[in-house]
Amino acid sequence: MRLLAFSDIHHNLVAVRKLRASEKNSFDAIIVAGDIGSKSVSEFFKILSTFKCPILYVYGNWDDKLGYRTSYGRNCHLLQSNMVTVGDLHFTGFSGCPTRWGKNPIARRLYREVGQAHKAVSDAHSRAEALFWKQAEIVGFEKAGKPLKKITSTKAYQKYAEQLQSARSEILRLNRESIGKAVKRAGIDPRKCVVITHQRLTRLSEEVPGALLHLFGHLHTFSEHTFKTTKYVNVAALDRPVSVRPRAKEEWGKEDCRNFNAGNYTTIEINSSQAIKIQCVDLAHEYPNWIPLEDRRYNGIEWIPEEAKWTKASDLPILQYEVWRSPRIAKPNAPV
Repeated sequence: MRLLAFSDIHHNLVAVRKLRASEKNSFDAIIVAGDIGSKSVSEFFKILSTFKCPILYVYGNWDDKLGYRTSYGRNCHLLQSNMVTVGDLHFTGFSGCPTRWGKNPIARRLYREVGQAHKAVSDAHSRAEALFWKQAEIVGFEKAGKPLKKITSTKAYQKYAEQLQSARSEILRLNRESIGKAVKRAGIDPRKCVVITHQRLTRLSEEVPGALLHLFGHLHTFSEHTFKTTKYVNVAALDRPVSVRPRAKEEWGKEDCRNFNAGNYTTIEINSSQAIKIQCVDLAHEYPNWIPLEDRRYNGIEWIPEEAKWTKASDLPILQYEVWRSPRIAKPNAPV
């Protein structure tokens, strides 16, 4: 079986189209370990559906607005405490993560219970928080934050906050338990089970002992290691823009710069004896007419002409900001 796995797209559909142009229809399943981007999800799955194989995905912290009952096509399968079988392997997992659970059903239930138990202070805090964001730019953060600070300093709010924190720990535990229950309910051999989440799971062996693979993302860094017979693979980040300047110009400014995609993804081959071969693949980024900037990245600027062919006018604009640091291209094990 051949799997193509990646994560952390962050609305970067140009990188997705570049990946699609790089790979043939030679996979048995596509694995997406979250952080697709809530506002670009439909076009994302439209691109991946051209692979003509099952797409198994979970949501991450960038997907908190996405519903769990929405269908993106008959080959697209959201993993949330369920089981999807492809060939001889069985896939399970859950969506969301402690950074932001989004519409994870377990999280929504527990947060709702805490909110109902502390309705007065919860409602007051929500109103004060909304008012703060409306007034912050007008009267300044300090003055706008006084009503919110007054509420958060009360004993009632502190008790509410304590129970929220307790609920967060419980949400992770219950989601982790849910995949163990899904395996038992389906009568699946854990040794043929692949667990997919956005963030790496701890204590996985307690719920799915001997699982074949655990695939995840979130940290933007490819890695693989084995623990108690389970192979843990961070499938890396597809969204990895690098800013460049034109080689032909000795004097240049920001207006001359462009971006290209230097993200990576993972291919996984599993043979009949369950021997696993894993490869981290870089998106091709050999562009001789451009020189990567060593000390900064201009996020959200135009793509170089060689990659502009993968853009669409309907694509969501990528957030613009500057990052002053040294990007490490061509090193799949190093975050950019």
